[in-house]
Amino acid sequence: MHIRKVATPEAPSPSGPYSQAVVTGRLVFLAGQRPVDPRSGEVPVGFPAQVEQALSNVRMVLQSAGADLSDVVKLTAYLADLTDFDCLNGVLRAWFAEPYPARTTVGVQLRDVLVELDVTAALPDDAERHHLLARKSMAAAPAPGTDGRPTEAEESHAC
Repeated sequence: MHIRKVATPEAPSPSGPYSQAVVTGRLVFLAGQRPVDPRSGEVPVGFPAQVEQALSNVRMVLQSAGADLSDVVKLTAYLADLTDFDCLNGVLRAWFAEPYPARTTVGVQLRDVLVELDVTAALPDDAERHHLLARKSMAAAPAPGTDGRPTEAEESHAC
């Protein structure tokens, strides 16, 4: 079995002996992504902003592996406070489309953050990738909320 390391400066560097992600076969396994801005090292204030930053980090690592959010098959959310569950649903609904990935949400003690996310994604095969690239190149600019980012209305109603 061949395992390929994935690394990008567009997401926070690992703080220990692990990779941002690894690829084996067509599967991409991401390490937990904390809500840390990779450029400033800052953690946003508030749960929704932290989920957004963690998702941005997930997206950057996935892109470095050759995948995107639509390829995510499993997401695990680690919450410092399980009362944020409904808020998490609102933010995730704005970032993912149906079929939503399978998900597990766990209440845990986190170090200096409110959320951490890890995902498993399935890389599209060459035929799927060619079809997706052709569709993207023929499409006009995405409508708000269709590029994986929430619209302002979705952001304001997420929590």
